[in-house]
Order: sequence, then C-alpha cells, then structure tokens
Amino acid sequence: MNTPEFSAVDFTQLSPGSSDATIRSKNYYVVSGFNVNDRYLLDGLVRRDGSSLFGPESRWQTYYRASGAYRLSQDLHIKGIDELKLRASYGTAGLRPTFDAQYETYSVVGGIPAKHTLGNTALKPARSAELELGANVDFLSRFSLEYSYSRKETKDQILLVPLSSATGYLNQWQNAATLLGKTHELSLGVILADRPDFSWRLNVAADRTRQTVTQLNTAPFLVGPGGYGGNNDVTQDFKIATGETFGVFYGTKIVRTFAELCDDPAKKAAGCGPGKTYDPANYIRNEDGYLVPLATYHTAGEQIIFYTDPAGNKNVKIGDVNPDFNASFTTNLRYKGLSIYALVDWVQGGNIYNGTRQWAFGTSSTDRAFDQSAKPAVACTGTTDPTHCPYSTGKKPTFYYGVPFYNSINPIDFFVENGTYVKIKEVNVSYAFSRSQLEGLHLGLSNLRVGVIGHNLFTFTKYSGYDPEVAGLTGDSFSFRWDGFSYPNFRTFTGFMEIDF
Repeated sequence: MNTPEFSAVDFTQLSPGSSDATIRSKNYYVVSGFNVNDRYLLDGLVRRDGSSLFGPESRWQTYYRASGAYRLSQDLHIKGIDELKLRASYGTAGLRPTFDAQYETYSVVGGIPAKHTLGNTALKPARSAELELGANVDFLSRFSLEYSYSRKETKDQILLVPLSSATGYLNQWQNAATLLGKTHELSLGVILADRPDFSWRLNVAADRTRQTVTQLNTAPFLVGPGGYGGNNDVTQDFKIATGETFGVFYGTKIVRTFAELCDDPAKKAAGCGPGKTYDPANYIRNEDGYLVPLATYHTAGEQIIFYTDPAGNKNVKIGDVNPDFNASFTTNLRYKGLSIYALVDWVQGGNIYNGTRQWAFGTSSTDRAFDQSAKPAVACTGTTDPTHCPYSTGKKPTFYYGVPFYNSINPIDFFVENGTYVKIKEVNVSYAFSRSQLEGLHLGLSNLRVGVIGHNLFTFTKYSGYDPEVAGLTGDSFSFRWDGFSYPNFRTFTGFMEIDF
C-alpha cells in the first residue's frame, strides 16, 4: 500500500448522497394447468406487462409460456423403471433496461456540464424466447436422473453502444444485438441409505453453457465490468461482434515462438527466415517462455515482444471466461438426531483475468515476480562481449517486468489464468434432541435443535489471486470473471438453536 497517496486525500470534501427513482409497472396474467388421466401434464400462461422504463411506443408487451409432459411409464412398463417422463416447454419473456436508459445524461467536469449518454425513447424490451426439452427417470427405487437441453434466443438485446464523436455523446442504450445461448444440464440423485435411524442422499448436478452473438446492428465494440481503478475503459475488453462467443476477451499477447513473431505482416513483408531481416538465429526463448532478441538476452535491456496477428491487429483474443463445465455436489446424512449437509462447487476451466495483480507491476513493482532471489544462476549466452552481460544469472531486471507487463493497465495475456477451482461452499451440522432426552432436561421443551453452519470453508485452485470466484467491482463472475480488487468470499461460521416449548 502506498500510504502517501491516501494521505493526499482531503476527506473533509467527501459528502454522502442519495437518489430516489419511481418506476411504474402493471402486470396482468392468466395461468392454468391440466392433468389428463395422470399421464399428460399441460401448463400455460399469458402475461401482459407494462413498464415506464420503456419508450411510449413500447410500454406494453405480451408474453406467454406453454409446457407439457408425458408420463411414459404409465403406458410403457419397463422393469426397474419407477418413473419415466418426457417434457417440453416454450416461453417468452422481456428484459428491462436501467432507469435512465431513455434519457439524456450529463457529467459535470470542472463545474461545466458535458454530454454523456444519448437518450433513446424508442427503446423496447429485449425479447427472450426459450425452448427446453428434457427427460426424468427414476429407477431401482433409489436413483433419479434428469437431463435438460435449453435453447434461448434473446433479440433486441439492450446494450450500451459507443457513439461517434460527431453525435456529441459517448454512448447510447440501444436494442443492438441478438444473443443465442445453448445449455445442457444433467443431474443424478442417489439414495445411499434409507432406514429409520440412518439415511444418506447424494445429488450431483452439472451444466455447460455457450452463448454466441448472432446479429449486431452496430460496429463491433468492447464491453466489460467497469469500475476498475476509476477508469471503466481498462476493463472494456470483452468483444461484442457477430459470430463471437460471449465471454471471449481481447488484449495484448506476448510472442512465444518465432512463428508468432512472423505473423506480423510488416515483419513478414520485410523478410522472416534464415538469412533474412528477421532471422530465427537472432532470437531465443527465455526462461519465462517468451521470445526475446538474442542480443539483449540476459542483459539489462532484455524485454518481451508484443504480438501482431496476420491482419495487423495488436488487440487479439487472449482468453475465454466460459468454463468447460460447472458441477455441484450435495449430500444429506442423518444418523438418529445428527444431521449433516454439505455443498461442494466445481468449476472446470475457463479463464480469469487477474487485474488486481496487474496493478502491482506499475510504479510500486511489488509483485512476487520482481523477487528474483530464487532463480538459478545461468551463464550469459549469445555474446562474448562482457558489457552485454551485466546480469550473469537468469535473473531479470526490474524494467523487464515493469513497463511491458503493466502495459498501461491495459489487458495482457500474462495475467490470464486458469479459473478451475473446487470449493467447499457450505457445511451444516445440527443435532435434534429426542423426546426422551428433552424429558431428562426437565425444561418443558418439546423440541431442541442446535447446530453450526460454515460457508466458503476451503478452496482448492491454482489461481494466484485471493478467490477464483470473482468479478469486477460492478460486474458478475459468470459474464466477465475479471478480478478487479474484489473482496474474496468471506469464510463465515454461524451457530443456531431452535427451541419449541
């Protein structure tokens, strides 16, 4: 912590603030369900919604839902199958914008109002339509298996779109895109034991989701969680473009191979290859796995090279927040009066951007990478000139990590990490006294249960930050997974007692 920066703040100039906004909404709906011969289950809903959050032309919208299920096991009897049900549903819904999306907003700079967001009175609800297909099967009197497939398409997606400088505004909320999401969900429940004094149940659930932008009414742009270091732009690295997977983020990439170096069209035009302007003999892969010029290797001037793709882009894909899958495990165990419940979450794959760590590569140079004491000694290679070997070990100078990796606090792939983790989210242990035990206490109690609940107990991960279950200060961990000075989830313990008398 750099305390002089904090001492320069005049806290007497800080003042609290509050705001009040009135939103009007009206909803009318009709819902009905049918059960035909205990075989066919039907359900339907029609809803009429009105909201002041939208422009005058779009205040009212109609949505609906229709679903049905067929209990196949009622007509088709299979040995060992207790229940077999097929189901399908289709429904629509609307998504609302923020309160100020239809209005012009201004920011005050130096006492002078400046245009900020252009209002949009024609803004209408994003319309989401979802089809879900699934099946449930209970078998062998102790297993329950459920599978669901969901296809969700959201049209007229409400996005904050950047505007050209000619408008005088920075951005505008628009119905700008169509987002298509597909999700697979699978769950299995098992009754491991079921006796009067002992029962044990285990449930496992897993899911995988992918979302793609299938249509965009404006030029591709970047979004992000915002609220990072007082500058929203530095986290605007998640690309919104037709055909792009939602959750892919862009930034600066470090060159690791000679082939990547020659992807740069300028270098390719100048000549890449043995005996050419860019000769592979003039480069070496250093201890960090990065390609560096041989002439500066193990010198004070050693530094990394930034990547340029074949199209000449320096801002390239550096990560994807989407996990390979999410899974959770829950168990309920009861032995006489003792009850134990546990929840474990598992997120496999997907990337996290460790923005918190990147700040330490700036002027403070306090990240652990700057500590070179544990690096082994190696001979200076590639030159016989001793003036090029002020560092006769594999240790790196401060400049090597500082300015290039800090990258003016813009995203760089050095801080992209694997987001896999397993977390013991909750353990609940309680004991209920039996009637005979309560009678022995002579307190006139009819029920007594005591217990303790622990949350976020242990996390197993290779992520270098405080907590892999992170988001930006104003973001969410499912869309962005950007670690920007977020507090880790607190480990908490809560004791409780239930008394009936």
